[in-house]
Amino acid sequence: YAEFYVCKLLKKANISGGTFRMNCFRGCEALEEVICTNTVFKDNISGLFDNCPNLRKLNAEDAEFLNVTSADTMFRNCRSLTTLNLGHMNLASATNLNNFISNAELLSSFNAPNNISVSFKDFTYSIKLGHDDLMTIINNLSTVSTTQTLTLGRTNLAKLTTDEIQIAVDKGWTVV
Repeated sequence: YAEFYVCKLLKKANISGGTFRMNCFRGCEALEEVICTNTVFKDNISGLFDNCPNLRKLNAEDAEFLNVTSADTMFRNCRSLTTLNLGHMNLASATNLNNFISNAELLSSFNAPNNISVSFKDFTYSIKLGHDDLMTIINNLSTVSTTQTLTLGRTNLAKLTTDEIQIAVDKGWTVV
């Protein structure tokens, strides 16, 4: 828990092995790059990279995400992040994804996690996302029994057709 929390001078982390939970890199303002090899992120991973405004590169393709129950504010205020590949992350157990990626202003490539079943917020400021990235998010939404909200923002919504948004609506989602 909070292994590197507020390490203000940490610029690069190359992690091999270990199990990490919430707030691991929260507040590491100088952090630019993280490489994870044979690493496990487990249970509550809220705030994992919250307030890391200089984070540009995250290589977590070799990391495992196990029984993720909460991932809110995971990438909040990661203003320099341009590419994020979380396609291997399963969010079927997640109960909180609020502000998952809010204020990621430079994010232009996003491979969304799978099995998103709770409100997924906030992509409002990630206006560089392309159509295909937005469709990956929609396609990776689970069908839900109680209405959940996907917050894309006006600029991103304009990149989608009514029929494409309807895919999420048909799964029980409100898209704003």
